[in-house]
Amino acid sequence: MFSVLGAVKSKTSIIISAVIFFLSAVLIIIACTFTFFWLQRLVSFVSFEFYCLFPYSLLYMVIRLL
Repeated sequence: MFSVLGAVKSKTSIIISAVIFFLSAVLIIIACTFTFFWLQRLVSFVSFEFYCLFPYSLLYMVIRLL
């Protein structure tokens, strides 16, 4: 049976792998946070367009589609 720990050659490679894993997790968290706030901003903009300026937005969308 193949063991992942058996393939590791030294403690240095374990440390490097752990650091890479940690940095990738941090990068994913940053990307998710950025995406969350970007989508919140997009949703608030779309909500403003459709609820406050609905007739003008609908007209603009129809004109743009034509």
